[in-house]
Amino acid sequence: MGSLTNKIYGKVYNAYKKIQETYSYWSYRQNNPAISPENKLLLNVGAGNWKCLGWLNLDFPSEWYKSAQEKNNFIAYDIRSDKIPFESNSVDAIYCSHVIEHIENEFVKNMFAECYRVLKKDSVFRIACPDAEFLYNISQFRSDYWEWRKYDWFKSDLFNKKLIPREVDFLVRDIATPKLLGYKFSISQEEYLEQFNSMPMNDFFDFLTSDLNFRQECPGDHINYWTYEKMRHFLQGAGFENVVKSKYMGSCCCEMTIRCKFDLTYPGMTLYVEALK
Repeated sequence: MGSLTNKIYGKVYNAYKKIQETYSYWSYRQNNPAISPENKLLLNVGAGNWKCLGWLNLDFPSEWYKSAQEKNNFIAYDIRSDKIPFESNSVDAIYCSHVIEHIENEFVKNMFAECYRVLKKDSVFRIACPDAEFLYNISQFRSDYWEWRKYDWFKSDLFNKKLIPREVDFLVRDIATPKLLGYKFSISQEEYLEQFNSMPMNDFFDFLTSDLNFRQECPGDHINYWTYEKMRHFLQGAGFENVVKSKYMGSCCCEMTIRCKFDLTYPGMTLYVEALK
């Protein structure tokens, strides 16, 4: 009986949140007419189950994300092989949230160049991803920071249930998932703890990720790391001259300031960067 009550409560709560989000969204649009996306081409790259009126979703078709992708229409797009299917200088804004940590550097570099190609002059490309530098620094000492991760990952069947994760284990999970104990490319805790304690930050991240590649059967794995300096270097290499370290809900583009639609994924661990063409 208790289980049934919890299920009913969960459905009612989810319905309430949906109504709340919808009301919040339309209320925001009515009070901020400048954000109207009419006659604008707005793209979300790697959108998953995200949906926002006026925005087109580009995503990688996969069994891993099938349940999320079935809810929304999307344009099939593989960052690792495809060009963005729009004309040069035709797109008004691009949003990309928690995607590039799943892709190797060379393909992210190509995707950044594609975003630069399709964006109109003075348009904005907004990227959100795990903030590797912050996560590295917060993992240098014991704290309650990682409590939010403890039960959604380390209690799964992939790992030794007797494992008591330390700060560095959480860090490895969010930088190089396959290196965790129980995974195909795992290394011992002692090995990466030794390197964590002896290597400079970027060297440690390179040590973790240098031999990792995207695997189609596990597209949700994190295989890459991003700091602001690394991302700025890549964006400038793609042609963007104006690159800024942004904040949660701090976009320069009014279309990306809808609180119930943008920057929803783990804001407490996220790096936000914007590049203006």
